[in-house]
Order: sequence, then structure tokens, then C-alpha cells
Amino acid sequence: MSDFSPLHDLILLPAAGLLWVLPIFVGVSNFRAKGYSPYWMWFAIVPLFGWIAMIVSLSLPARRRCDACGTEVPPGLKRCQKCGRDEMSLLSAGIRAS
Repeated sequence: MSDFSPLHDLILLPAAGLLWVLPIFVGVSNFRAKGYSPYWMWFAIVPLFGWIAMIVSLSLPARRRCDACGTEVPPGLKRCQKCGRDEMSLLSAGIRAS
């Protein structure tokens, strides 16, 4: 005889599904917001890798692009290395970076 009831299965399956799907949604939205490809979340086919990819997405800095020449500017720099201007936008949206 089984110790598990059908009610237990109705609770356990959605909880397991949420633990698998939650990092996918969080990771995809973080990668897009920071200007990276959301295809990194294909690692979420294996649930543990999905959590790892989500943690990576939370720790990455936002990518920026120079408004004048369009060159990608590394996170630590205040001015563009190519043209010397200090006006930059985030790559994902047209938001001005300070």
C-alpha cells in the first residue's frame, strides 16, 4: 500500500513544476533587461542548471552602448574608448546610463 494520497500528488507536482519554471522566467527577464541573449536559459532543461543560469543572470552587469559611435562600452568605464563621449545607453532599452 502506498503512503501517498492523490491529494499529495496534486500538491507535489505543481510545486515541483514551479521550482523548475520559476528560474526560467526570472533568468529570461534578467538577461533581456541587461542586454544579454535569453537563450542562456536553455540550460534550464535540467532544473539545477536553470537555477545556476538564473544566478548568473542576476550577477551580470548591464551592457551599455555609446550613443555617438555605437560601440559597446565595458561596465567599469565612464567614457567610450573609441570616441571619448560619456553619453551611453543600456543595450536592452533606450535607457540612459548615468
